[in-house]
Amino acid sequence: MPPKARRTPYAITTHGDTRIDNYYWLRDDSRSRPEVLDYLHEEND
Repeated sequence: MPPKARRTPYAITTHGDTRIDNYYWLRDDSRSRPEVLDYLHEEND
């Protein structure tokens, strides 16, 4: 069973509209944040 990703609300406002992305913390363009890498390794095992 895959791990459950934690939900951390993050508000994104574009063109006056705001939406909440609960999984924004998983975004890691540099591929160097330990919390994201740990989650991905756990998910792939």
